[in-house]
Amino acid sequence: MIKRLFAIFLCLFLWLGATDAEAKRIVYIPQDDRPISLSQTVASAEAAGITMITPPAHLLGSRTSSGDPDALWAWLHKNIKRADAVVVSADALIYGSLVASRKHDLDQDTINRRVDNFRTLKNYHNGMTTYVFASVMRSPRASEGGVEPAYYETYGPKIFEYTALLDKQESRIITRNEEKRLKELAKDIPEEYLADWLGRRVKNLSATLRLVGLAHEGSFKYLIVGRDDNAPYSQTRRDCRKIDDKSAGLGKSRYTSVPGVDELGLLMVTRAISDISWNIPHIATIYAPGIGGATIPTYSDVPCAESINAHLFAAGAYPTSTERADIILAVNTDRYGRTYEAAWKENDGTVTDAHRALADSIENELESGKKVILADIRYANGADNGLMNHLAERNLLDKLYAYGGWNTADNTLGFVIAQSILMDKATDTERTRLLAVRYLEDWGYQANVRQSIQNDLIAHTKTKATAVNIRPIRARLIAVSEHKLLAFADQHLSFLDINDINIAFPWNRTFEAEIGVTFVGEDMK
Repeated sequence: MIKRLFAIFLCLFLWLGATDAEAKRIVYIPQDDRPISLSQTVASAEAAGITMITPPAHLLGSRTSSGDPDALWAWLHKNIKRADAVVVSADALIYGSLVASRKHDLDQDTINRRVDNFRTLKNYHNGMTTYVFASVMRSPRASEGGVEPAYYETYGPKIFEYTALLDKQESRIITRNEEKRLKELAKDIPEEYLADWLGRRVKNLSATLRLVGLAHEGSFKYLIVGRDDNAPYSQTRRDCRKIDDKSAGLGKSRYTSVPGVDELGLLMVTRAISDISWNIPHIATIYAPGIGGATIPTYSDVPCAESINAHLFAAGAYPTSTERADIILAVNTDRYGRTYEAAWKENDGTVTDAHRALADSIENELESGKKVILADIRYANGADNGLMNHLAERNLLDKLYAYGGWNTADNTLGFVIAQSILMDKATDTERTRLLAVRYLEDWGYQANVRQSIQNDLIAHTKTKATAVNIRPIRARLIAVSEHKLLAFADQHLSFLDINDINIAFPWNRTFEAEIGVTFVGEDMK
């Protein structure tokens, strides 16, 4: 009898917690004003019934503006009393934005003061539940468009190679030829550029280590550190070894580090909501034929199976078997573990046996009554046209619970996991809208329309427009992109009943697209 009463009480308690979560408020400070950081994260949370409180747009960083950390702190202290939980970007509150974290000229004292501000959140605001996401300064193979110091566009590939070899040297696996190459690179890279880049990393690493120290003190409910664009051997990995040492003893319930950064905002918002609602979803993973979870994607430093588990725990979920799972995560990987770019000619829409096998697995799980989500990571920066064509032919796209195929593999994995957890509280209309945006952006735009406008429009313009500066032909790009996306939706996504599509390029380059959808029967927005 006592056991039975306890079970009833527990169920009632969990039910009340889940119901109450619908009325909760989260104060959220994103990394910057990109759609994935701000509007798409907010839309996902609001679809789950959460009220999101965000700063005025002018305080946030962009590609050309560093943001205003001190003003963000003032705004946070003013608005924190309205919240049930706080989810904030350390990069925004320390440097101004993610891009600013790579380009700033802040002195160490200013950085330390802003890091120490995090301690006051709990002390001054009655133990406010705070979730913090931070990044290790990235080590990209190359960069353009002003999101790194200007010299990186010329010397970035050599800086990346140089620090990757330093990582190998430190790990004692460097070869004689690589030692020789290391010395050559040290001479080729201007000393002042290398000193600037590495010096900024020292400051950023110091800030991250201080954040980990605050996590040890209990200043945060949860701290997650993202390893921005990196590789198995890179300066990012060298920095992370120090962070791993500092974080020892924190445990998965308080801290983790994951490959990727752009997904962290939604990931921490989802964890906050999971904690509020006492929800621990169980998620199982299935892969396309081949090496599957052993794949180490481009821009990552670990096998995707390791990344998946890290993202699951960070979101407040738990990995399990397909039999016990609430959600099935289907992962589209290359048979041999290769990761190409979606723009490559191989992504021509050809349907393979691997596509058919993964579609069979997805259909089987759907028929068994499971919620199935798809992380389409065979290609970076866009969907796998062959797989998506095949899923469309088999009428499976409208049956997926969530989808992701944008940016890096880790960004996709984290975002689709987080979004799928939130969909339990979303209406069918809101879930369909979020799914439509992902299909249009990741498949329609990134894998197809973006390549078309860059090859057919930007490449032949008589203006100075480029893929990283579309200002001279912005209006025409918008008109052409919207026309092409509508045609794409008519051909591939007729089940969505899309009436109109609007697109914006908030960072004035082709990579970031903000897509809005109006369904048939809705008022035009």
